[in-house]
Amino acid sequence: MWPPPAAVAAGVLLTLYFVLREVNHPHVVQVVRHADGTWADGVENVAFTAADPLVLRFLMGLYTANLHANTAVVRDLAMGADPRPKTVVLDLCRLPRVTSTVLDGLRDLDAELGGQGIRLVFANLPAPARHSAEGEPWWYNLQSHRRYFDTVDGATERTAEE
Repeated sequence: MWPPPAAVAAGVLLTLYFVLREVNHPHVVQVVRHADGTWADGVENVAFTAADPLVLRFLMGLYTANLHANTAVVRDLAMGADPRPKTVVLDLCRLPRVTSTVLDGLRDLDAELGGQGIRLVFANLPAPARHSAEGEPWWYNLQSHRRYFDTVDGATERTAEE
């Protein structure tokens, strides 16, 4: 009998380990608009172009285990930019769902950046996730203060006006 059951079990465990490690690693990119109006992702976890607003995107969904690592990268990119942006637009297009824990983490990031004089604006949350978020008072307040937009274009155009 080949391969031995122990080898199969070891392979399954190693695969699980690598999948969980990859999913828990932060995946944040700066998104830059080209002259033709299209948006392009940059290098993961690196802001390569000074911009205001600074547009960042999570490349994977957020959940309890990877939330802190991803929001820490957003904070570090915003705080480490030179010059520091007045506004960060967070493109949420890759979040198929949001939990109350994820919303709490985004709220905490919002408060932390706000305390440093950086306005956090959100954009492009898929409809099912947006419907879940709308039940949360913080998200409702965010929308009522025009800090959520259906598109990144809308968010960047609005912040340019302010």
